[in-house]
This record gives sequence, structure tokens and C-alpha cells, in this order.
Amino acid sequence: MGLGLGTLYIYFKQKLLLIHNTPLFIMRTLSFLLAFASLSFIMGCDGDDPTQTEYANLRVYNGLSDVPLMAVKAGTTDVASNLNYQARAPFFQMKAGSRQTVGMYRQGSATPILEKQQTFVKDEMLFWLLLGNTTQPELLSITETPQTPVGGKALVRFVLGAKTTTLQYSVFLAPVGADFESVQQWSGNVGYKSVVAYRAFDPGNYQIAILNPNRNFTSKAITLAAGEVRTLILADPINPSDGFDLVNLKDN
Repeated sequence: MGLGLGTLYIYFKQKLLLIHNTPLFIMRTLSFLLAFASLSFIMGCDGDDPTQTEYANLRVYNGLSDVPLMAVKAGTTDVASNLNYQARAPFFQMKAGSRQTVGMYRQGSATPILEKQQTFVKDEMLFWLLLGNTTQPELLSITETPQTPVGGKALVRFVLGAKTTTLQYSVFLAPVGADFESVQQWSGNVGYKSVVAYRAFDPGNYQIAILNPNRNFTSKAITLAAGEVRTLILADPINPSDGFDLVNLKDN
């Protein structure tokens, strides 16, 4: 069956339009492909792959005076073990953006001393101090920020982590041989679970004195080197017949 004149007219008109618009069609197609390729490249270089897992960083300190060895679990996964009393675990990663459970255990036990549920934030750095004893464990959480000493100094902070302390204390850091009350007070009204912020000190040998309102004090010797960042924790003693212990942790 032959084609009618009307049908042939429409057929050739479409062909002519297609030929006429081919350059425009090709240009539009190329523009689309280039835009898509550029977007794919940018997304690939950005690193914000939505399938990539994001993490926070956490480290835990065993300040439980009746737990000689502690273990830490993230959910059911062991993240720290055989953590001595007065010791701190290295940083470990916690998945960010969803609620996670962290449990602190006596080493070898299946029953947690304390569990904490928290939604962690990407790239945050947390320092958890488990303080007290298994009868009344308490968690002190500190949000960490990177610290860099300048001018040849050392940076030091102080945490009162001894549960047996019941008073408010004044804290002094004096060079060895100096009367500690002759130097500027580092901090006052320091109670249990108080955190005294980082402060810069010259390198050297020091006595840290913790003075209570009755003028009785505990004094411990420390040495600071240039560029160091340290956390000092007043802790209940390992040997009950001793006074307080001073835990000296290096943060950098």
C-alpha cells in the first residue's frame, strides 16, 4: 500500500526538523553530560560519601578505687581491657550519629559496673573518668580540644578525682623550694569532680599543694618539660594507709 501525499509530507518534514535541530540536540546532550561529570567529580573529592561511617573518639580512665582491672565495651565489642586503677585507655572510636551504649566492667565480669547511652558527634573527643567505687560509681565527662603549648611552656590541668574528699580545696603549683602560699593560687573552691582548666607553666620541678580550709594540705612533686600537655588527677590511694595519690597523665 502506497503512502498518501499527506503522510509523505509529514514524514519528510520531521526528518528535516531532526536534521535542522541536530547541532542543538548534540550541544544540549554534551552540556548535560559535562555537568553530570563535574558533579560526580566534586562529590568524589568532597569525602562526604553518605555511605561512609563517621566516628567520635573516646578514652576512659579507671578511677574506681576497688577495681584493680577494668574492661570497656562498646555494645558487645571490647574496646579496652586490663585497665589498671589510675590508668587511662588510649582513644577508641565510637560510631557517630546514632545512640551507642558504652559499658564499664570489672575485668572478667559480664555485669557492667556502669553503662552509659549517648549519641556521639562526628570528630568530637571525649575523656570519661569513672570515679568513686563499685558501690557508687560516678562518671565525669570532659570534652577535649587539642592543646598546643607555646613559648616553650607546658600546659597542665587538674582534676579532683578522690571520692573521699569532702571539702573545698585551694590548689597551688609552686617551684620546688618555694613557699607554695607565696605563689599565685592556681584555683580555689575545688571540690570532688572539679576540673581546673589548662594553664601554662614554665618547665621545671614543682610541688603541687592541695590545701583544705583547715590549713591541712597534700603535697606532691612533679616535673614539667617544655611542650608537654598533662592532666593531674588527685586520686584515692592504692594503699589505704597512704595519703592521696597524684596521677600524672601525658595528654600529647
